[in-house]
Amino acid sequence: MVAVALETVFACIEAASNGASPPGEQQAAMKVLESYNEAAGFVSALVQILQEHVRVGVHARILAAICLKNVVKKCWKAKHSMPNAYVVGAEEKAVLRAFCGGQRDTGYGYLEPDRQVQVHIAELTAQLMRKDWPGDWPDGVHKLWDAAQSSDGAVQAAAMYRLYAGP
Repeated sequence: MVAVALETVFACIEAASNGASPPGEQQAAMKVLESYNEAAGFVSALVQILQEHVRVGVHARILAAICLKNVVKKCWKAKHSMPNAYVVGAEEKAVLRAFCGGQRDTGYGYLEPDRQVQVHIAELTAQLMRKDWPGDWPDGVHKLWDAAQSSDGAVQAAAMYRLYAGP
C-alpha cells in the first residue's frame, strides 16, 4: 500500500480547485486525488486540510470534504462482491470519526467559518453515521447531541445541522 504525505495531497487539492489553472491540469490533479483513495494517510491529510481555515481556501476545503465523502462511499467498508478491495484502516477511520464527532469544549471539528464547507462536512458526517453507527461508532450520535448542547453558538449550530443531515 502506498502512503501519501500531507504536502502532496495539499498540492493536488490546490491544483484541482484552482479556477485559474488550465482545465487539463485540474483534471490531472483530480485523477491523482482519485488514485489516493487507496493510499495510507489520505484521510488524515484531508482532515488536516479541512482544519486549515486560514491557510487553505474555501474551494480547496470543499474539494477536501468531497474527497472524504468519496472515500467513505467507496473504501470505508468491505464489500462482499469485492473481497480483496481496499478498505480504509482503523487509525484513519478514528481520525475521521473524531473530526466529524468533534469536541464540544474545544470546537474541534465544528469551527468551520464557511457555510458551504459546513454543509459538506454535515453530509460527510451523515454518510459516516449511516455506515458506522451504531456498530462501529456507538457514541457518534451522543457526540453530536453533546455538541448541540454547547454554550458556543457556532458549535451548537454546526452540530444541529449535522444531526439534521444525519441518520
